[in-house]
Amino acid sequence: MQSWSSIVADVRQWWWIYLSMPFIAGGIGWFTKLIAIEMMFRPLEFVGVRLGRIPLGWQGMLPRQAEKMAGIAYDMISTNLLQPQELFDRLDADQLIKEVEAPMRRAVDDVVRSMAIDYYPGLWEAMPEVTRRAVIGLIQSETPKYAVAAIEDAKRDIVRLFDLRAMVVSNLTADKALLNRMMRDIAGAQMTTIPKIGFWFGLLIGVGQAIMWALFREPWLMPVFGFVNGWVTDFIGLQMLFRPHEPERYFGIFTWHGLFAKNRHELIPQYAHLIAAELLTPDKIVDAILKGPAADRVFELAAKYVDRAADAAPSLAKPLVTLTVGTDRWRELKATAAERVFAHAEVTTQQAHAYTMQAMDIENTVIERMGELSPAQFENLLRPAVKEDEPTAIAVGAVLGGIVGELQILLIERITLGHWAWPLGLMLH
Repeated sequence: MQSWSSIVADVRQWWWIYLSMPFIAGGIGWFTKLIAIEMMFRPLEFVGVRLGRIPLGWQGMLPRQAEKMAGIAYDMISTNLLQPQELFDRLDADQLIKEVEAPMRRAVDDVVRSMAIDYYPGLWEAMPEVTRRAVIGLIQSETPKYAVAAIEDAKRDIVRLFDLRAMVVSNLTADKALLNRMMRDIAGAQMTTIPKIGFWFGLLIGVGQAIMWALFREPWLMPVFGFVNGWVTDFIGLQMLFRPHEPERYFGIFTWHGLFAKNRHELIPQYAHLIAAELLTPDKIVDAILKGPAADRVFELAAKYVDRAADAAPSLAKPLVTLTVGTDRWRELKATAAERVFAHAEVTTQQAHAYTMQAMDIENTVIERMGELSPAQFENLLRPAVKEDEPTAIAVGAVLGGIVGELQILLIERITLGHWAWPLGLMLH
């Protein structure tokens, strides 16, 4: 420990170095927070090398936990926000069919003509075009009735036909950028506040660092303080992002409310819009129904109503399919018709996207339900997948702080003594 006179003389001579220490420490606190935040989201894919099972590199905490985060998102959506049955009950089958009337008529025209050519080329080609149009028109006029019945049947059994979990998990796992956007929208501007907090905490640590340097002037102090600075400010910054859930007063001086909970009402509309506009969109819902795990059940339902429609075909259309066929051929024809109708379903339903979004009203529903979540439930939208990687992010911040501290002592030694110190501040003098 230096004498008081030595301390005074040193501070007078190198006052600007002492003055810079708190600000450099504040910079460490700010910089390591930026790194910690970006480590949550970037990179989307693993960058580095793998030595056997040991990864030497990094992948953003959220992208690396994409499947887990997708499961969390599903649990939150299905438990607290939306139920498939509720959404589909909002659809009016008659109105839905009216929305797709034009593409449905085109689909019927295409299916009837292709079936007639494949199964009854001679008979179909021998018909005048006006007769063909009349046959197609009669089938088109009957189709809405069966389509409405099929939709009502599907609505009653939607839980078996639509796997919401598979849809959410597959979309978020495949599109890690979407997952990142969801989480960034939840965290919002709060993320930009954390580096500022890191700066002020680093500034306070830097004051202590300057005092310790004046007292002992040991080279190892700088990397150690840098390490502690990065560790402490990262830990405190992450805690302040999530805790406390309710405003609390500390030391009788200031009140703090976890940023995530404090600003939830500003974040909820952004999150709800993203869910409605990018995750639970009509096209993705239709894709999940037609191509998801329950697609076979959906096809069976469609085939059932195609079968009924064919058996109840208007008398004018029946000559095409009954005069010259046997039972097996008739069954084959109906099965083929079901496949072709099913193949048109995705294009046909696109016309109803605007109506579907309006009827389901996903965005407003999510806003309303998220407003009812407890602070702990709201925190669980982001914290679980991040929490297990928090020690790694904090450790990285500490190491970066130590490196900056070492660079700091190297520069100070160069300025004050005219030579460079050994790495890690091990040179004692």
